[in-house]
Amino acid sequence: MLLGEKMPDKNDPKYKERYERDVEAGRRFAKATRIDKAAAKVQGFADMHRRLFLAIVFGFIVSALAWNIYRLTVVYRHQPARRTATEIQDSVFRERHKALQGAKWGKAKTRQPHRNGRQCHGYPSGNWQIFVNQSRTSNEHTGENQFPAA
Repeated sequence: MLLGEKMPDKNDPKYKERYERDVEAGRRFAKATRIDKAAAKVQGFADMHRRLFLAIVFGFIVSALAWNIYRLTVVYRHQPARRTATEIQDSVFRERHKALQGAKWGKAKTRQPHRNGRQCHGYPSGNWQIFVNQSRTSNEHTGENQFPAA
């Protein structure tokens, strides 16, 4: 089971018909896509210019190997600043704290309009904090609690 079945021999009568059928299908595919003619031209060039052909092939292989080594060194040298989860949470906390301090002192960021000229998320004015504060105060006079206790 782990080793699989034995590799079939092309002369084995059990697999001979299957082998011939597969070879014929490959030849038809190569003829339909004209791979056979391209392979014949490459073979003819290789026969006429042996050293040049070997130089081209091995040059391609060496350049691909050099490119892989270059990319490995670039990736190895690129070491981003390592931050712990605590540092990341701390920086997020600081950013939120700055945003809240800015909103408290009237320095809240305004939403930028979309391309069609409307404000983001349907807020009527550029300052979304004012809209949120207005919606909270509008429910206060009716006595409704917007955030009921659980």
